[in-house]
Parts: sequence; C-alpha cells; structure tokens
Amino acid sequence: MSEDWKLLIEAINNLKQESSYLKDYVWPIVSGIFSALLGAGVAFWTIKHQERMQVEKDKLDSGNLLIMLVLQAQSSLIAWKHNYALAIQEVDDPIQRLLYIPRMISNGNSIEYKVESIIFAAKQVPGTMKDSSWRNIVRIFSMIENYNELQTIMAKRSMLHERIVQLITESQSESNIELETLLKIIPNQTLKEAIDLTEKMIVFVDDLIIEMVSFLDAFPKIMQESILTKKIKNYGSVIMTSSPPNQFIHLYDRSVEVDYKKLATIFQESEEVVSTLYKAGQMTSEK
Repeated sequence: MSEDWKLLIEAINNLKQESSYLKDYVWPIVSGIFSALLGAGVAFWTIKHQERMQVEKDKLDSGNLLIMLVLQAQSSLIAWKHNYALAIQEVDDPIQRLLYIPRMISNGNSIEYKVESIIFAAKQVPGTMKDSSWRNIVRIFSMIENYNELQTIMAKRSMLHERIVQLITESQSESNIELETLLKIIPNQTLKEAIDLTEKMIVFVDDLIIEMVSFLDAFPKIMQESILTKKIKNYGSVIMTSSPPNQFIHLYDRSVEVDYKKLATIFQESEEVVSTLYKAGQMTSEK
C-alpha cells in the first residue's frame, strides 16, 4: 500500500474518533446545559406570568370591594333620607326640620377600607379618562371619612332628639306644640346643638349621595382602564352599576336649603357665617 493511502486511511480513522468523542462526551454536556437553561427560562417566565396575573387579580378584588362598600353605604343613605325627604321637601324652617325629621339609628357600619390598595387607579393610562377626579385618591379617602363622620353625627342627633321628645311629652299632652312654647321647654344650648346636628346631617346625606353617584359612575370605568382585564377574564369582571329606580329618583335630589336668616337668629351669628357652615355641596365637586 502506498504511503498516500496510508495517510488517507489514518486521517479517516482520526476523524471517526473525533466524531465519536463529540457525540459521546461534548454533545450530551451541551445538550444538558441547553435543556437546563430552557427549563429555567420557561419556569422564570411562568412565575413572572403568574405574578402579573395575581397583581391584576388583586387590583380587581380591591376595586370591586370598594364599589360594593360604596353601594352598601349609598343604600343606607337612601334609606335614611326616605324617612324624612317628603316631610321637609318644602320646609326651610330649622326648628320645624328638627321636629319633622325623626330619630334615626345608623347601622353603625362605617366603611373600613385601605385606600392605598387602589393606588393603581391614580396612574393615568394613555388614551383614558384624563378629566376624572376620581383618580385622586384623596377624594376617595374624603368620601369615606365623611360617611364615617355622618355615623357620629346621626348618633349624637338621635340622643338629643330623644331628649327633646321627652321634654315635650313631659310638658304637655297635646300632639301639636307652638314654636314659642318649644323654645321655653328646651334648653337653648340643647336646641342649638340639635339643630346644628340636624342641618349637618341633611347636608352630609345629600352631598354623600351625590358623591357616591359620581363615584359609582366613574370608578368602574377607571378600573377597566387600569386593569388588564383580558388576562383575567376567566377570574372575574369589574362590577358595573345601574341607574336608580324611578320611584327613588326624588331621593337623589337635594333637600331644600334651610332659612339662613332664621338659623342666624337662633345661633346669634351672621347669615354669612351660617350659610358657610351649612352650605350644600361642600363635600362634592359640584360647580
């Protein structure tokens, strides 16, 4: 055999050995590393996807919880106002309003909610509701705090109202009583405090009803803009609200304003002062 052929055969044998080495040793190692990296990448992506899904679910749960709490609070407001709306629909005399509005017991259910859980709503999303002031978390916090303050006002008024009714009952047996007589029966400070709480209650109820109507109209839309609802469509959806029944529409209108002149006389203050204290719309964004 010639020298050239020997060299050729030797080269072929060496090539086979190298190929066998790559196949038996190098490739399994490379393949294992690649599989490990691929598995780690898939696991990382899966975890991140699940985390993003959970974030969106938490947003939905937090927002829907707030909507439900406001709906319940609004129902309570409507129920309270239903007790006196017709009685004072044309009454602006502060003493008559005090007597016409019965003693009412609040349900004591203050709104307990961590407003920071809806901080996502404060972020403006491009192409969404730019003018909605309900993205302002402070406004939402104020609405909740005002509703809780109303519980205190109603509780204090109920105690005073019960005391006033007791004084009237003890002083005479007739069902009707002259205003002049009332002023003699009830201590001046008690009367002023009861009227103060009555007028505050009327304004608080009206303002909060209007605020909550505005909130329930705007906030579900803000949630839809702020949550990737498509990613969690099988988990749930944003709670949407509807318009009130026609028979309750009048309860969403403001009560007639008190006669500030008479109120100023009772409190011995100027009309300007009392009109500022009991002016409607202080808790809303009405223009």
